[in-house]
Amino acid sequence: MSVYFISQRNVIGIRTLTNLIRRISMVGLLYLGSGSAANAQFTTIPPPGAVGGAQPTGIDGLNVIGVTRTGDGGYASWLYNGSTFSTFADPLAPDNTTAHCISGNLIGGQYVDAQSHQHAFLYDGSNYTTITGNSSLNVLDVTGISGNRYVGNATDSNGHDVGYLYNGTSYQEISDPSGGGYNLLTGISGHTVVGEYNSRSGLQAFEYDITTGLYSDFSFGGEKLTYLSGISGNTLVGTYQDISGLNHGFLYDGVSITTVDDPFSSLPRNGTLLTGVSGGTAVGYYADYSGTDTPFEYQFRPATPPASTPEPGSCALFISAGLTCVGFARRRLARR
Repeated sequence: MSVYFISQRNVIGIRTLTNLIRRISMVGLLYLGSGSAANAQFTTIPPPGAVGGAQPTGIDGLNVIGVTRTGDGGYASWLYNGSTFSTFADPLAPDNTTAHCISGNLIGGQYVDAQSHQHAFLYDGSNYTTITGNSSLNVLDVTGISGNRYVGNATDSNGHDVGYLYNGTSYQEISDPSGGGYNLLTGISGHTVVGEYNSRSGLQAFEYDITTGLYSDFSFGGEKLTYLSGISGNTLVGTYQDISGLNHGFLYDGVSITTVDDPFSSLPRNGTLLTGVSGGTAVGYYADYSGTDTPFEYQFRPATPPASTPEPGSCALFISAGLTCVGFARRRLARR
């Protein structure tokens, strides 16, 4: 059985602001803002029956997905459509299904069977399809969907943790050349994939351009650790840990970075974490001293009419406070 709640913190070396500007070729000034925009709005969305709270893992339009613990010690995935909650689970693992991403009516994630083997799945609202990969890649999960493409994580023939891209017809391994045998993908939008790799100095967030095949490190000065958890168009979301060890969500719109701290977190145990984004709305959660994780929506720009094609929803692995998304991912992928 996979372990989803981990309290370990990981400290990595962070590249300087100058390196970030050079690597991702930004035009304009990059700055780290404090607080949210004046027109931003937070909405708490606690699902019913949650034990110890709940964590949203993805959003697309009005639909938010997430994971919560149940009273019997298992895990339940849920869908919130803006007014009501519903739960769902792969029939092969009714007590151990974790939803990671959503796009339109398609949900991706992972289930763990009775033998503790991990499997990726896609769910279209009616049917579950197990994703197995190919002879070179043992696919473990689906973490991002964009059109007919999806990404996730796998082990290769050498047992290394690698990312993969499915382009509608075939699988492609995505492994940052600096990865040292460990890569993790967390989302996709259009031709851009986000994730992390294991650098010499620690875990490093990155972007990967499918068209050019180029990798770009992502970080900004002054933080202990940065984790990218979602992407929608040119908007990236994630969490950074400050030098005191407190977590803060952040938004990056291609020009500037804005810190996001939920104002309702009056007793923050580990701060605020952002886990997904779609259009002008991000999702995340905060944890108080009672150990309860409270999910929320954060609307940072006015909603726009839905496009004819669903905007790629972003997602995050099921994580817990203390920026343990990284710890969870490493331990999850280590189980084969």
